[in-house]
Amino acid sequence: MDTLSFLLPIALAIMAGGLVKGTFGLGLPLVAMPLMTYFIGVANAISLLVVPILATNLAQGFIGGWPAFLARFRRFAPAVIALTVCIALSMKALRSEEHTSELQSH
Repeated sequence: MDTLSFLLPIALAIMAGGLVKGTFGLGLPLVAMPLMTYFIGVANAISLLVVPILATNLAQGFIGGWPAFLARFRRFAPAVIALTVCIALSMKALRSEEHTSELQSH
C-alpha cells in the first residue's frame, strides 16, 4: 500500500469530523473515529485523533479571551480530570487487551 492510499482515507475522516464540528460545535471524534478504525484500528485512531481534538477544543475554549477560558476551565475542571483518568485507564486496558491477544495468537 502506498502512502497516499494510506493517508487519504485518514485525512478525509478527520476532515469529515472537522466539518461536523465546525457546523455543530461538536462531533469530531464521533465522526472521525469510526471512519478511521476501518482503516487503521482503534489504538492508532485514538493516537492520531488526540492532537486535532485538543486543538479544536482549545480553540473553542479561547473564544472570548483568557477570562472566558479561565471561567470555563474552572467550571469544567472536575469533568476534565475525570475524563483524563478514564482515558488513561481505557488506554491501559486497550494495550493490555492487545498484548493478551498477541500472546494468544502466537
